[in-house]
Amino acid sequence: MSTKLNYESIANRARNNALDLLLEAKLLAENERFARAFFLACLSLEELGKSQMTLDYAAGLITRDNLEKAFAGGKAHALKLAYQHRWMELKNIGRVTASIKYNLQEGERLQKLKELAVYTAEKKNPEQDWKALAEEEVKFVDDWFYDIMYAEWLNSPKRGSKSLWK
Repeated sequence: MSTKLNYESIANRARNNALDLLLEAKLLAENERFARAFFLACLSLEELGKSQMTLDYAAGLITRDNLEKAFAGGKAHALKLAYQHRWMELKNIGRVTASIKYNLQEGERLQKLKELAVYTAEKKNPEQDWKALAEEEVKFVDDWFYDIMYAEWLNSPKRGSKSLWK
């Protein structure tokens, strides 16, 4: 059984990898390799999702089943992408409860675009504006990275969603 310290270590490794991928995405965009820049920005977002989900599991905010999905193949990519488009939903049914919600459709949309960015496909649209997509995604990941780091600094020692929604 992993301890909280192990989860922190896993989350840190995933976040460090996310930062490396983001820096490489920026380099590719600067060199006008926009489809691959978009691809790496999405990979960075996935790694950031893995990091955040690991921290949220350690804090008791998500189930082990959800965490295991983050480390599985297939739809795990869309889940990790979607997790970066999450929000806190509050309900008052006798007492206030909070739960994390996310838009899986947004994750699936990004996953499809990510695949199109690097794989040859009959349905690939040669007119796809990879420049705009890459610039938008790199900026989103860069801003989200900053927001997470700032929230964790501001609300230390809380990390993950607990730092975002103190």
